[in-house]
Amino acid sequence: MRFLTIILGLFCLALSPAWAKDDRCACEQACTCSKEKIGASMEGRIAPAGPSIYMEGSHELLDRSGKVFARLSGLQADFDLSAHEGQWVKVLGDWRPTVEAGGKIFEVRGVTAPESPPGLIEP
Repeated sequence: MRFLTIILGLFCLALSPAWAKDDRCACEQACTCSKEKIGASMEGRIAPAGPSIYMEGSHELLDRSGKVFARLSGLQADFDLSAHEGQWVKVLGDWRPTVEAGGKIFEVRGVTAPESPPGLIEP
C-alpha cells in the first residue's frame, strides 16, 4: 500500500499546468510568444481573474477560444490591467514564481498593440 501511495504522489507531482513550467513558452497556437531583451511577450485577451489556488494575480490572459493560458499581475510595476480588460493586446513582462503552490505568474510591465488582429489564426 505504501508503494502505491508513493507512486501516486510522484505521479501527481509530475502533473503541472503547461504555463507553470520554466523551460517553455506558456502559449499554444492561439497566441504568439517571444523572448526579447525586455523579457517575454504574449498576445491574448485580458479578463478579470477568477479564484485560484495561487491567490495572486488580478487578471488572466485568454487565447482566441477563451481558454486561460496565463495568470497576470501588474503589482510590481504598478501597472493597471483593468484599463485593458476585454482587449486583445500584447503583454510585456517576465514570469515569476507564485508565493503559494509553486506555480508561475506573468508580471506585466507594459501592454502594446498586437502584431496581428485577433480574428486571424496563423497557419
